[in-house]
Amino acid sequence: MINIDLNILKTCSSTNDVARKEAVNGSLEGSSYLSYLQTDGRGRNKNRWESLKGNLFLSSILRPKKKKIYWHQLSLLIGYSILEALIDFGINRSIIELKWPNDVLINNKKVSGVLLEAFDNFIIFGIGLNILKVPENETKWKTTKLNDHVKNEMSLEQIAYKILNKIFNNYTIWQNEDFSYFKEKINNNI
Repeated sequence: MINIDLNILKTCSSTNDVARKEAVNGSLEGSSYLSYLQTDGRGRNKNRWESLKGNLFLSSILRPKKKKIYWHQLSLLIGYSILEALIDFGINRSIIELKWPNDVLINNKKVSGVLLEAFDNFIIFGIGLNILKVPENETKWKTTKLNDHVKNEMSLEQIAYKILNKIFNNYTIWQNEDFSYFKEKINNNI
């Protein structure tokens, strides 16, 4: 299992930017960065991620041993891992789904998104999870927050550790198995 080293930040431009800088400086796989506030969060396709205080902004470093042609599989794997964690938090399995390639929806409303950025010898994944607030300026998707669906008494750090444990457990399996191990599980949740 990957050693999770969770670093807590009060504020940053983007947790993905922090993680990328640390990866370039040699930080180990599993080094993770949780910020209470992001001033310049982003999503896929250069979309802005509205970072509202009380929500989760989390990024981590991966250094896959598999060939780069398989790295794209991690996008689905991370989204699926978040889905599994939210079910563990108490979200009813019948109302949660994975939207291709890596958004998590509850009742057809976006609750979480993943940004995957690949570099020469590492990947940074960033997670945004609405916990207390929903973005006011979101026009593409209806949104929801975790606290609309379950009573949440966990801190952001506890939520981060639970999600990271799911991700790194599945990532370890992915490193040692073929992606087909997850294919049916993922397809059942899309």
